[in-house]
Amino acid sequence: MWRLLLLLVCACRSILGIDEARVANDAAEIDAPDAALTCLGTGLVRACAPQPTATRNVTGLLTTDTECDVMLPQTSGPNLCVVTAVEMTVGDLRVIGSLPLVLFATNRLEVLGTLDVASYRQTSAGAGTDTTCNASSGTSTGTTQGAGGGAGAGYGGTGGNGGNGGNGAAAGAAGQAAHAIRVRGGCRGGIGGTATDSGGNGGQGGGAVYLIAGNAIVLAGTINASGAAGGIPGIADGGGAGGAGGLIGLDAPVVTVQTTARIFALGGGGASGGTPTTSGAPGNEATAPNIPAAAAGISGAGAGGAGSTRASPNGFSGGAGPNPGGGGGGGGGGGSGRIVTTATITDTTNFAPLPARL
Repeated sequence: MWRLLLLLVCACRSILGIDEARVANDAAEIDAPDAALTCLGTGLVRACAPQPTATRNVTGLLTTDTECDVMLPQTSGPNLCVVTAVEMTVGDLRVIGSLPLVLFATNRLEVLGTLDVASYRQTSAGAGTDTTCNASSGTSTGTTQGAGGGAGAGYGGTGGNGGNGGNGAAAGAAGQAAHAIRVRGGCRGGIGGTATDSGGNGGQGGGAVYLIAGNAIVLAGTINASGAAGGIPGIADGGGAGGAGGLIGLDAPVVTVQTTARIFALGGGGASGGTPTTSGAPGNEATAPNIPAAAAGISGAGAGGAGSTRASPNGFSGGAGPNPGGGGGGGGGGGSGRIVTTATITDTTNFAPLPARL
């Protein structure tokens, strides 16, 4: 009943006399009488919701299209799925769906397990991955000659260029970095060009999660918003490119980072091109801040480019297919996503990319 009431509050703003959403200082915000709602957030989001009364432990699978306490509009961006509590602890939580997730605690928010909004080539996309932007595709040849690899997607860093096909087919040009003025996930990598079958699919961008707490955020576990790997191409086709990392937001007066924390939003790796006789190799995916998506190599075709690293926010370029030989070009690696914070974080050892102060 409480969740239904919250959804009705969001859906019936005009009936209740609550103004439509507006943007102030690049922040998504719903205006409302102070007595009606509790409002938090000083960064990219200012979220307002009826005062929570419960302590909440969030674990398992959460789908942002159907399991929100409040739906918060953004100007020039997707709606946000807001989950609220007074005190919130996050265990092992996988988040999917078309909308970015906002976790809203009026007092304290702790991440103890793995908060996973990353995208994966073989399973699913993370919540709020941006489906409105794609990096450029590799050039198709329409013959058995090697096609070009797709370009890596960009967000916090640029993607890597795709590799040219073995007989000169052009690769996709790298996706560029974008300023994070809204809560959204990363862009998708470019599709590989087709020679004989089909180029590899581009990896989905990482998802987006924004944490807001009235007093403190404590990070003891993992938050992963990395992009997916590029997909496998067919014979002589171009490799799919890696998706860009997504967005992680930390909005509280104090953000405490324990030594066990791992916070990362890295790009996915590009797939290799297909050889003249075999399909290519899939790209790889980041598994920790210091374990980025490695390059994918195969003899007779261009290697896939590695995804971004902590030291380099830009994805790496795919390799060209051998000439003569006609192998496909490798897909480019995805660029990093963004980690943003309203508080000073002194120990950023286990962050990738480095957090930016809002």
